Amino acid sequence: MAKVLIIDDEEDVRVMIARTCNIAGVEVVQAESGLNIERVVDSEVIVAFLDWAGDSQGLECARFLYEWFPKIRVYIFSGNDRRVIVRNLYSESVSVAGVVDKTASMEEIELLVRSALYAKKAEGATA
Repeated sequence: MAKVLIIDDEEDVRVMIARTCNIAGVEVVQAESGLNIERVVDSEVIVAFLDWAGDSQGLECARFLYEWFPKIRVYIFSGNDRRVIVRNLYSESVSVAGVVDKTASMEEIELLVRSALYAKKAEGATA
């Protein structure tokens, strides 16, 4: 079964994303921090929402996923200035699928998850 990984220190944010993913029929793996990301990620994860609190943890999680799990669609989930986040990612040569504002609606989150699900199914059909 496809999974979504949510790393955010705010429980209410994790719960909101998890509810949206459950509606889309996706299993959810949650973590308060990305310090031990290698313990919570596996090959069934198709989407990851990473909190970007301005520290290096979000960047390091994105780098880890980019290098070790390149098929995972990584979204930075933040209330910070998107331009600053993009500049940091670019300067560190880390690629992500997008930067999502923490004010995003449940519908927007569900669209990102469903898009990843469809891409995964299409990939399986062509393999």
